[in-house]
Amino acid sequence: NEGVDPKTGIRRFYKMDKSKGNGVDPGTLLDERGADVARLFILFAAPPDKDLPWSEQGVQGMSRFIDRVWRFMQTHRDPLRAGVIGGLQMDDGGLDGKAKELHRQIHDSTRRVTNDLEERYAFNTAISACMELLNALYDCPPDDKGSGSSRRLAAAGMHRLCLLLSPFAPHLAEEIWSLLGCEGL
Repeated sequence: NEGVDPKTGIRRFYKMDKSKGNGVDPGTLLDERGADVARLFILFAAPPDKDLPWSEQGVQGMSRFIDRVWRFMQTHRDPLRAGVIGGLQMDDGGLDGKAKELHRQIHDSTRRVTNDLEERYAFNTAISACMELLNALYDCPPDDKGSGSSRRLAAAGMHRLCLLLSPFAPHLAEEIWSLLGCEGL
């Protein structure tokens, strides 16, 4: 937080502190942006053993990320659902270009998130891997027509992204899970 010294007019920055009355009310963040955005921001902004530097830009960034995931799902809901129902494509046979890159990114993101959660407790880099997978999905969206392999591959990517995001953004993950036609939690 910052303040201007009334005597000198010099801008000073102060660490957020409850005793100074300059903290951020988490209830406001939850009401305005939702629990998933709040959780993502907190886990992405600082390692568990460090202080959390508050950043409205960071909150906005996580909100944009959630919006991008939701927009991709809404835009491609029917082909993604058809891809899940038709069977997820997890082998790389016959893939080229962007499809091959999406396939590689699905596996790379899975490996990185798993390692970051189980071995390193590095939530920020795990979330970053999810962001990279989403970018790869945008680069290789499902085809509404054709053989269906692009639908199955994109569906596999969204299915995996949903699983990888579930510890960080469980509400969004449950909605996507349901829209994909998956059963259970």
